[in-house]
Amino acid sequence: MPRTAVRRTAVAASMLSLALTLGACATDESGAKSESKGESKGETAGAKALSAAELGTLALTKKDAPGHRFTEVSAADVKEASAVKLKKAECEPLIEAMTFRPGGKASAATTQTLVPMSPRPDKDASPEEQAKAAMSMLSGTSTSITLASFEGEGAAEGFAALEKSVEDCSGGFSIDAEGQNTEFTKVEKFDHTAGDESFGVTLVLSAGPKETLTVNLVTVRKGGVLASFNALSLQGKTEKPKALVDAQLKKLG
Repeated sequence: MPRTAVRRTAVAASMLSLALTLGACATDESGAKSESKGESKGETAGAKALSAAELGTLALTKKDAPGHRFTEVSAADVKEASAVKLKKAECEPLIEAMTFRPGGKASAATTQTLVPMSPRPDKDASPEEQAKAAMSMLSGTSTSITLASFEGEGAAEGFAALEKSVEDCSGGFSIDAEGQNTEFTKVEKFDHTAGDESFGVTLVLSAGPKETLTVNLVTVRKGGVLASFNALSLQGKTEKPKALVDAQLKKLG
């Protein structure tokens, strides 16, 4: 698949991690710089916001998630991914979570994309072998992890707003990215238990006349930190990011 086609799909899906998947073949960074319904659980009142430096120390590294390549999501990447237009304003918090924006008034945020490593073809590999290796990479589930720190009740409020957005948009919605309309035909919550409160949502979007892509989004609140995990595979089945959620929660304490 050409790089331009992947990037167009990424923007349409509000998931820039698709484009970053290709770049990860030549990138091996060490990490980032820099119960659903009912009352909120855990202590949030008076939560002290973390600085960007403090938040950065909580991001996963190769030691925490071996077998992955790490790519930092820059401010320019976030700007490009967020350049979408919505027809349903109530879906804005959901789109924010899918485009690496924490929503609300986060004091600091950091995002990185983790791509499962696959064997590199030999330098004298045939074109067919190189193509097979590329398809193997695309079949893995790439996960973008956004950590955002909030003051006081900000994290709990952001979590509640996102959960309501998912419920309000359960019938599906559409976005316009670079003049290309993309339909999300399925928005379905699934149970997930982690941190003080969490939930997951599966989104299915149209990627062509007879093609669809599946995104699994998991959001976890731990004290004054919100962690969002966007998982997507360009080929094959999109796995839920349980192992990465567990690893991230271990660092959050």
